[in-house]
Amino acid sequence: MKKVLGLFILAVSLSSFGQGFAEGDNVLGAGIGLGNTYITSGTSTKFIPVQVYYEAGISDHLAIGGFLGYTSTSGSAIYVNPFNSISYGYKFTYNYTLIGLRGAYHFGYLLGTVDNFDLYGGLSMGYAILGTKVESSGGAPEYPDSVNNGGLHVGIYAGMRYYFDDSFGVFGEIGYNISVLQVGAVFKL
Repeated sequence: MKKVLGLFILAVSLSSFGQGFAEGDNVLGAGIGLGNTYITSGTSTKFIPVQVYYEAGISDHLAIGGFLGYTSTSGSAIYVNPFNSISYGYKFTYNYTLIGLRGAYHFGYLLGTVDNFDLYGGLSMGYAILGTKVESSGGAPEYPDSVNNGGLHVGIYAGMRYYFDDSFGVFGEIGYNISVLQVGAVFKL
């Protein structure tokens, strides 16, 4: 009974405010990430994940746009030759750049319209560019100075925004993109 009463009070209080997302909204966001999704065994974050994105509201519930993200990781490894027991050291740096499109569905209508609050989820698709630099020591066989490659990136995210006024707010997203958790500032243009 307490749960039903709590949900009723929440629904009534949420339905008494204005709208957090609407058709025609143009949103620019910039954030930093926690929980680097491009970290591999033996590496650590060298440059924290950062991302900027743009969204255009094509209806009261749908938005499309683009994103650009960057992060860097580094690590080292030691290889011991089993034939002569000579140790070789390697230091490596991975630079990841993501660029692509994103689409979001805004769920504000499920909670009632809430002033300055936007709840959403979406998918992203783009290209992940990987730049690798390897340095060797101890007489190790040389690797190419840098190796660049990339591939398809598909991500999923859920997030929320809170606007302090008509044009400025904060956002948080959780999912699989440049990082597990993104937090930052958002601007309605």
